[in-house]
Amino acid sequence: MEIALMRSPLTFVWNPSKVRHMEHSIRTRYLSWALLALLSSLWCTSAVAEEWYRPFVVAKTKGKTVAEAVENATTQLKAGGLEVVGQYAPYDDDSAVIIGFTSPELKQAAASQEFGGFGGVLRVAVTDNAGAIEVSYVNPEYIGYAYHLGDLSAITAQVEGALGKRKSFGAKGLREDMLERYHYMMFMPYFKDKRVIARFADHASAVQKVAAALQHPDSDMSAVWQVQVSDDQTVFGVKLHGGKWEGQMEKIMSKIDVDSPKSTAALPWELLVTGEKLVYLPGKFRIAVMFPDLPMGTFMQISNVPD
Repeated sequence: MEIALMRSPLTFVWNPSKVRHMEHSIRTRYLSWALLALLSSLWCTSAVAEEWYRPFVVAKTKGKTVAEAVENATTQLKAGGLEVVGQYAPYDDDSAVIIGFTSPELKQAAASQEFGGFGGVLRVAVTDNAGAIEVSYVNPEYIGYAYHLGDLSAITAQVEGALGKRKSFGAKGLREDMLERYHYMMFMPYFKDKRVIARFADHASAVQKVAAALQHPDSDMSAVWQVQVSDDQTVFGVKLHGGKWEGQMEKIMSKIDVDSPKSTAALPWELLVTGEKLVYLPGKFRIAVMFPDLPMGTFMQISNVPD
């Protein structure tokens, strides 16, 4: 008896070569998916770890009046191991006071760069903003990266320990690499593009002559502090107040410091004696780095300060 076997239309034919190809294809796809997942994870981790720095910090220090808040801030700075180097009222109506402070660690960081002295003094500002007393200070880490002083997180922790921190403010924020190569836009100066005002025989005579000039009764600017950062760097905090500058800084700040809290700690201007040279940062960098979100129309109105 003969039995006929019907062939199924779904007959599977074993083909070793085709199976190996399928296995290779599956492995390739799996590895591609795994690599994509790994890269995505690394990107997300990097994005989370990347910090954005803002130029100013609201302190926890309080006071019912400007004078009381200044006294409290000064006491807390000293108690926190920071050196207060001077204070001044930037406006005629005494609605604000700025306190300059430094530390051995800050001066050491500033001394590591030829023009690092620009960051050798940090500032606290007390501002009467329509009746509300605001205490704020410049963010050390922001200044550290912008002025090429490196990581100032230890100094940030010291200042926060002294004055406290409520929040950062003053701009949307910039990353470390953006601050290190900051300029407002194409063709605008970088930190390295400082301006040389004069040259002298040596550092000591330069400091002596600059200090004397700022104390002259006919000068339209005066020193609010003078700090020797290192053997060959001395920084002056300078108030522009006389001659053509009379009332101008308040007018300029009213154009650029339009939000609350106020960014009064952007002042004062700095003059730096480095070696035998007297230098300053042009407004197109100095103003812009403290107010990086300024619209171009506003920026161009004040970018040449100081002339």
